[in-house]
Amino acid sequence: DEIVGFKVVGVKDYQSGEITVPGLGKVGHTHIMGSDVLVFYLIEGSSLVIRPSGTEPKVKVYMLLSGKSKEELEKKEEKLLEFAESLKE
Repeated sequence: DEIVGFKVVGVKDYQSGEITVPGLGKVGHTHIMGSDVLVFYLIEGSSLVIRPSGTEPKVKVYMLLSGKSKEELEKKEEKLLEFAESLKE
């Protein structure tokens, strides 16, 4: 499983309370349930948090990026921004 070329190593679904790992399936539960939030953990320590806006009809995407250099972070940001923009369609 990938998001714009970045391998997904785990997913937390705060609506169902499930934590899943590709290839292993459900591996645990979140500490809270009932929130409309998805967290995608990407290889090399980056992650995406996706949730609906509480006040507007749009989706919010938060990027937590990890990298060894500013250039690496900028490349990741660019690719993940493209993914975030694609959610508008």
